[in-house]
Amino acid sequence: MIKNNKGFAITEVLILSTVIIGILIFMYSQFKNINRSYQYSFKYDTVEGMYLANNIVNYINSDNYDKLVEETTNRLEGYIDITNCDVELFNTASYCDALFQKSEIDKLIFTEENLTKLRNNMINFDNDFKKYINQIKTTNEKKDYRIIIKYKDGTYATMRFNKGNSYVEEGLIAHLDGINNTGNGHSIDTTIWKDLSGHGNDATLYNNPTWSNNSITFDGLTNYGRLENTANIPFPNGVTLQARVKIISLNQDSAQEFFGNWEGAGVGLAYHNTNKIQSSKNINGNWTSITENNIRNLNEYYTITATYDNLEHKLYVNGILAGNTSNANSATIRTSLAPFATGGNPGSTQGYPMNSYVNAEFQNVLIYDRALTENEVMRNYEADIARY
Repeated sequence: MIKNNKGFAITEVLILSTVIIGILIFMYSQFKNINRSYQYSFKYDTVEGMYLANNIVNYINSDNYDKLVEETTNRLEGYIDITNCDVELFNTASYCDALFQKSEIDKLIFTEENLTKLRNNMINFDNDFKKYINQIKTTNEKKDYRIIIKYKDGTYATMRFNKGNSYVEEGLIAHLDGINNTGNGHSIDTTIWKDLSGHGNDATLYNNPTWSNNSITFDGLTNYGRLENTANIPFPNGVTLQARVKIISLNQDSAQEFFGNWEGAGVGLAYHNTNKIQSSKNINGNWTSITENNIRNLNEYYTITATYDNLEHKLYVNGILAGNTSNANSATIRTSLAPFATGGNPGSTQGYPMNSYVNAEFQNVLIYDRALTENEVMRNYEADIARY
């Protein structure tokens, strides 16, 4: 008797067909997911989007980064929507609006680097914006912030900030930068070192100091710079001086006075011939000085900062307190009679003698009309490291 296998064959075909169909369905579903992911990722962090984001980062750094940080810190949701360039948040809201419009921005938020709070408070965002935010890889750096952008063409971009990438703005009245020495890029021929703070305290350069691509060198013989408009500025709330400087060689003087005002306002930074950093202040004709204990090297860059808050005089090197003093010689600092000078102590129109020049290379100098805190001094040092 011959066994009939037709039923078995039909069953096998059905089973095999089912398996093949299942595989095809699985492959199709996976392809849809991959294709969907590709379509989304293709819109994320495009070259053009990141370029525009970088322009916005530079603008925020130069305008009102500190205010945005303060506002964001005070918000439980961990972010602030800055799409509309609110005048309360930006010093130049009209420029902000023009920049954002030109960048074709649909939505822009400023947020903490740790996105936990943001991700728990996305009720006002559309689904695509939520998906983009959820795929952003972040760190837990508490000092860091970021912008997240949705453009009108449906693409997205994000860029991280670090507080060390921007200088403290509050109270800044002069900012001379070796890279952007003209306010519109770098020139090796400029004889005016442009103030980037917006207060017009440019430095006039005398006797041809030389420029590199990120610094200026004074020869220690005749050349110097003077911030002519800083004469007669009052300092009722104290003062801060900062210089990113490298002393190249020493002369016969006991101290190489490289940046400051030694008449009237009477605050200065110097490099002592014992290879130690020094800061002096003159209150009503009475001089006091701080000389640190550490020995420093020639031909090495240091960020040197002096603060005076009408009571205590402090000296910092690379963001670290190097010495301080508070004594009977404390009072409101009086109005400066002479301009602040860099590259030496060249004297003034008030009859102060021309007595000292310094062979040094500067990457920046900054003046504040208040005493920075220790945290702010460290932040400026971190900004120097990030910039130079």
